[in-house]
Amino acid sequence: MSSVIRYNELKKNLINYNKPEKVGASYFAPISYEETLKPIYIQTPKMECIINKDNKYIECEINDKNYDFYDFITTFDDLNIRTTYSNSDEWFDKSLPLEAIDDMYKRTTRPVKRNEKPKIRFKIPYNNGKLQCSIYNQDRIYMDINNLSENHGLILILHLRGLRIYKTSFIFDIYISQIKVFLNKDIKYNIIDNYSIIDDEENNDNIFNEEIYKSSNEKKHEEENNEIYLKSTINVDQKDQEKQEEQEGKKNQEGQEDQINNDQDIERKNSNNEQEKEKEEIVNEEEIENEKIEEKLKNELNRKNRILKLQQEIMKKNQEIKGLEN
Repeated sequence: MSSVIRYNELKKNLINYNKPEKVGASYFAPISYEETLKPIYIQTPKMECIINKDNKYIECEINDKNYDFYDFITTFDDLNIRTTYSNSDEWFDKSLPLEAIDDMYKRTTRPVKRNEKPKIRFKIPYNNGKLQCSIYNQDRIYMDINNLSENHGLILILHLRGLRIYKTSFIFDIYISQIKVFLNKDIKYNIIDNYSIIDDEENNDNIFNEEIYKSSNEKKHEEENNEIYLKSTINVDQKDQEKQEEQEGKKNQEGQEDQINNDQDIERKNSNNEQEKEKEEIVNEEEIENEKIEEKLKNELNRKNRILKLQQEIMKKNQEIKGLEN
């Protein structure tokens, strides 16, 4: 059984990077752990499943209590860049600038947007269309990946394989080895929405025939009484109808005048609303554009800070090496 380490217990100074070797159309630099050179499997904290698109990857949202996992992956990205820079002469037979390596590296993490939680995407492994990772619920019962949906809580076992290097870029090769899914157990009853009772047609006839007969007689008596009442009141209704028609004529005329005034008021209000809406859209567009510019500047500043930090660390290590040589 593979040895799994909690992400916050992994010691990065015990990680071994091997020289890249050609595998197909790319180069692959495997990583291992400790002197035994065992593969690296880490367990993530509990996260929330956001996207499971075409079962090719899972995007997870990190909650407020586990921001350190986002930092763990971010610092691992920095370690990959720094190690590649330090070994560029040996690996590529030439010295590559740190900034060029940073530009080529496709980070596992992405900048966190304002008022949002960090999100990280992990690959689901397939081989010839067959799923290569196991999925269990919180009761350790095996489940199908098609039953995995958004908002499910997840704990992942990740295999940190190494660096996969292409012509113009390279990535941290990580894939999911195992998934624990936390299903919703709050549902106590399964209710059928549609009418599903199997009725006995003969019994229904016996039950309802008597009621139908009573209802028919009551309706017949009611119709007879209504006919007598209508005959006695027809003359009075005719006079009332003439007066009512005359009053309705006056009301209709007044109503038409009111409608014209109302239509004019509505047109004025709509015109004012459209003008206000156009102003709001212009303001919103300007705010969105400003946010994009601000985000772009922030990302560029972060990138430069990372490069500066890496350069400082390399200078410090070089000084330490010179001190040891002296």
